[in-house]
Amino acid sequence: MYATLTPAQRDGTACIECGDDTAPMVPIGHVDGGQVFQCTSHADDAPETPAVLVVGRAASRADKTRLRKAARALTADLGVIATTAEHSDIDVNAFDALYDMGGPRGVGDYIASLLVGEAFLADVPVWERADVDAMRQERQGGASCDWCGDVIDGGSVAKVGKAWAPLHRECADGCRRAARAEEKRAA
Repeated sequence: MYATLTPAQRDGTACIECGDDTAPMVPIGHVDGGQVFQCTSHADDAPETPAVLVVGRAASRADKTRLRKAARALTADLGVIATTAEHSDIDVNAFDALYDMGGPRGVGDYIASLLVGEAFLADVPVWERADVDAMRQERQGGASCDWCGDVIDGGSVAKVGKAWAPLHRECADGCRRAARAEEKRAA
């Protein structure tokens, strides 16, 4: 199976099962020194960590930066796997919830509205800012590391493909070292 991986699958930006690079993913091991990932929907023992799609205004570079910062904060604060919606070609059914950041939406900025509508039609829970603020206040204890499964006390997060995932600093450092080694081998 590993002999037929695409470059994106080998470098950890796409799922090794289906090649999707937009779905939430979890690390499942290493191939040739590089860390590989799998969509949460393919995992045999799917993680209990919820996968959340973060949507909001995405018309400008500043808007997209705001979305990414919100996804990272959501992962750090709630221990979820958070992916940003910067285009409309995303299957909302691949996520456990959708976080609508709200805010003004201008002409031509249809992505958030479209995905929120799809989530409602698919019965995917849509969280609003008040919901997330309440979850932050209720949350006690640390999130579980998506790599080793132990509790994270410091709210450490790392970028995994196009999503943020809760990882121990040591686990994240190991992931980064493996990725750098793979990049050197590929160069």
